[in-house]
Amino acid sequence: MILSTVSSFPHTVEEVESLATMGFDYICVRTGGFKKYAEDKEWSAGIEVARDLGIKVLLTWPWYSEFAFTERDGLIISDPHYSCKAFDGRTNTPSWHEGVGNHCPQFSLWNDEVEEALVADMGCWLEEGPEVDGVHIAVSDSDRNYPTNWWAHGDKAIEGTRMFWSFDEAAQVKWDEYSGGAPMPSWSSPVITPDGEIHPELLRFYRWYQDGWIGRITRLADTALDAGLKHISTWWLPHNQWTEINMANGSADSVAAISSWCQHVDDRGGTSMPMVAFQYGLAPQWPIWYADGMETIPVACAEPYNIRLLVGAEADVSGDITADTIRKHGRLTAEMGASGLLCGVRLWLGTPFEAEVAEALATIRPLFARNANGETA
Repeated sequence: MILSTVSSFPHTVEEVESLATMGFDYICVRTGGFKKYAEDKEWSAGIEVARDLGIKVLLTWPWYSEFAFTERDGLIISDPHYSCKAFDGRTNTPSWHEGVGNHCPQFSLWNDEVEEALVADMGCWLEEGPEVDGVHIAVSDSDRNYPTNWWAHGDKAIEGTRMFWSFDEAAQVKWDEYSGGAPMPSWSSPVITPDGEIHPELLRFYRWYQDGWIGRITRLADTALDAGLKHISTWWLPHNQWTEINMANGSADSVAAISSWCQHVDDRGGTSMPMVAFQYGLAPQWPIWYADGMETIPVACAEPYNIRLLVGAEADVSGDITADTIRKHGRLTAEMGASGLLCGVRLWLGTPFEAEVAEALATIRPLFARNANGETA
């Protein structure tokens, strides 16, 4: 079983020792930005102890919030020139819809100027921060591939959950070159033909659109690999069905796409490791997405893909229920063939609940008989 945590706070020596004893393989750190990471000695101390004890450390990078309010590396996400844009001109910046648009900072996936700045950004993290083993890469500060998280902002905003976010100038130029001047679809409907097939023109566009995400995380992974980092993770939403919302977020029919990213990383000598942040909690909130994920994860973890996949155990709800949650979700995750768990630790590490959580992890470990590489747990 592969076991990782995502931590937004530095760990003490005692906490790291506990995680090592419980068999944690990775600590994925969310540092709150470069300055805090480079100057806060608590971060570097915890990271150094973790690596000394054999726990590999993944740095969440790029840190998009740093670009959100002040210019960094010549860019600012609130500038519509660098943002994602829908067909009607709306952007994911505060300039649209009463300032709520920047709740998920994200750059255009087709803007080369953006990508050059992101690639150049890695140097300062490695030169001025503590040594790490790899990076956790995403295209925003959340697990969304495109700026489609508009649920809380009213009827007009919620239209954005079904829009393609590829109408910025850079995207339009690249689509025009790719398609030979074909029109770009504005909405993701109609999805299915009367014969139950995807409309060919829409499918052609969608593959190009989806590759905006895959291409960006591939080139960022190459940056990390070129710098000598070997362990590369990324978020993946296993919402695979052909629906408008899934298409707008690039996740429809995405198993082969994320598998191609994994294969690229592995072929370059790295270790790929997609992470599903939130699956089980969807059951009461978004049952359609829950069912979609429960169907998709086993496909991703089986032949021919054999993705080395971690699924969130949702151990960050309440310390008193964490052990039971890990037992329940650990069993479900193992049954689906995933390689391990992603566990939050803030609510139980160093508390009276820690011993029971450690026992729960030991209990479910044998259920992960083999990970995606066929190695014993």
